[in-house]
Amino acid sequence: MTTTGEGTGGRTESRAEGQLPPGTRALARGLLLLDLIGRDREPMSLTELAAAARLDKGTVSRLLTVLVGAGHANRREADGRYLPGRALARLGAAYTARFDLAAAARPHLHELVARTGESAHLAVVDGLDIVYVDHLPPPHALRARAVVGQALPLHVTAMGRAVLAALDAPARARTLDALAARTEHDHLVGDLADLAAAVAASAHRGWATVDRDDDLSRVAAAVLDASGRPMGAVSVSGPRYRMAGDLARCGEQCAAAARAIGLHLGGGGEVRSARGSAAAEAGGSPPPTGPRPPDPGATDRRASDASAGDPRPCAPGAPPPGGAVTAARSGR
Repeated sequence: MTTTGEGTGGRTESRAEGQLPPGTRALARGLLLLDLIGRDREPMSLTELAAAARLDKGTVSRLLTVLVGAGHANRREADGRYLPGRALARLGAAYTARFDLAAAARPHLHELVARTGESAHLAVVDGLDIVYVDHLPPPHALRARAVVGQALPLHVTAMGRAVLAALDAPARARTLDALAARTEHDHLVGDLADLAAAVAASAHRGWATVDRDDDLSRVAAAVLDASGRPMGAVSVSGPRYRMAGDLARCGEQCAAAARAIGLHLGGGGEVRSARGSAAAEAGGSPPPTGPRPPDPGATDRRASDASAGDPRPCAPGAPPPGGAVTAARSGR
């Protein structure tokens, strides 16, 4: 946040605040404090919140009093630090409750963890972002983690790239152009042609991956709605030394889980084939991806078949020398 000083009292004003409609500055500052309190971090003190928000402590104290009174924040008596309140939990629950996807996917995430031995994640599409709505850890102490509620641009994550791969050619091109036009410094697209080629490769094989230049491997597949559009994705991620030897098996298990979830929700389940995707890119019509004609019991049968894959875990492997792996917290 770029700031300009206001007197000697430590108050700051962002350029963005200067562009807010009249009377909304306090609301914007309160929302900023909620965001700081709700992030995946240790509880923060008044001084730390004021420093992070770049506001004077008096302003922050008054805003926190309102937030605590409304139940959006709690002040821990032992040390005076601030935690998320029950009202925030209700808002989060209301957000995820909008998606039947979360409830439908839970059993399949459990199965993915059991089959792969790695962390399983679920996310939904929100414009040009992917938003994490569920995360199940494996029994290993060394594992990938994700922050439920975190949003990342589609191209940054394996799940986002799986979503891009599941779009038809015109929608994919529009979305890639829109992503390239965004200006967030930490998540610039870079070479659009390279990204498009990587997404096309993901569409061809039916699952996506992304290299974040860290010690994790990630694979993901899109979950389709009844119209064949991607509504979210599932992924598996874990230390590279455990997954690298059998990445394709993990990807195929993700794809099977995504199909089963889509079928459970009445979707077509199957992401368009490579031939259908190529036809769409050539201007033709891909094969239909919507639900098949009704067949009593077919949805449950197909969902069971879709989730039945090779139960062997993804390459357990051996720890690298020294056993040091950094579990990154984003980019699943």
